[in-house]
Amino acid sequence: MKYVLSWILIASISILFLSNCLQPNVYKEISQDQSFIDKIRALYSSGDTSRWPEPQLHKMALANFSEIGHLPKVKYPQDNPYSAEKAALGKTLFYDPRLSVSNQIACASCHDPELGWTDNKTFSFGHDRQLGSRNAMTIMNIAFTQSLFWDGRAESIEQQSQMPIQDHKEMNEHIDLATDK
Repeated sequence: MKYVLSWILIASISILFLSNCLQPNVYKEISQDQSFIDKIRALYSSGDTSRWPEPQLHKMALANFSEIGHLPKVKYPQDNPYSAEKAALGKTLFYDPRLSVSNQIACASCHDPELGWTDNKTFSFGHDRQLGSRNAMTIMNIAFTQSLFWDGRAESIEQQSQMPIQDHKEMNEHIDLATDK
């Protein structure tokens, strides 16, 4: 009898919830929300910053606020200019677990594109499931940064890319052996 009453209660709540969701005003509200989102998306993707809506900011944020606008073109180092071949190699290496001593950990293990190029963990883990002292920060728009890692110890992507490979808690591989692989 107790289970019957529970099922009746669940069924009643479900019917009430579904009947409320099926009301025409709910559909209208959802449609209006989607229409607003579509309009905002069109404004921001137009490339015309004068059409962007004014930000609604707290008065304490006004003094230091500046619109991000469009990102500038990436400035590549003169001693390491961009090429399509380098981009393809970089993408290949980013997903290649052979850079780690165990052949199981790739850069993408912690910088997962489906998680905003991070790992969504408090502390990232690496070689032998050892916990690091920090989490993997996002690498989104990293070409525009002046220093890398949480503490800024790397001054370039080229310098940064070697550190996790050699770190004993991350990929634990000697850079020469990783290069040979």
